[in-house]
Amino acid sequence: QITAPPDRLRHPKSRIALSPVMMRAISVVNLASVHALAEATGRTLDPLRFRANIHLDRLAPWQELDWVGRELSIGAVRFRGLARTPRCGAVNVNPATAERDTNLPKAIKQHFGHVDLGIYLEVVESGTITRADVLTLD
Repeated sequence: QITAPPDRLRHPKSRIALSPVMMRAISVVNLASVHALAEATGRTLDPLRFRANIHLDRLAPWQELDWVGRELSIGAVRFRGLARTPRCGAVNVNPATAERDTNLPKAIKQHFGHVDLGIYLEVVESGTITRADVLTLD
């Protein structure tokens, strides 16, 4: 039986994200990049393993990696590209089974020369996005 409230432990240099801006970032994954990785590895990859807020379709593979520093719109929402999304071991976990079944960061590096898949975006002007909205780059 626990009789006292838990202590809150925090290291003075600990951070969850690089900055307050990154704490509010939107994670975007290009489905064509996921398909390119699946083809290169010979595996079926569920895009859910990349834990994105938004999935984009009808783009060239890896196109999203060139959006850092650029502004873009999806429907009425305007974004700015903050950073490519470097992939860690979390993407090795199959979302259907919760088992580690691959080494995707290593595979991305081996086949494509980097460890990134997706991009973090900052919302510049808020609004609503629908499935039918078109992405435009400025």
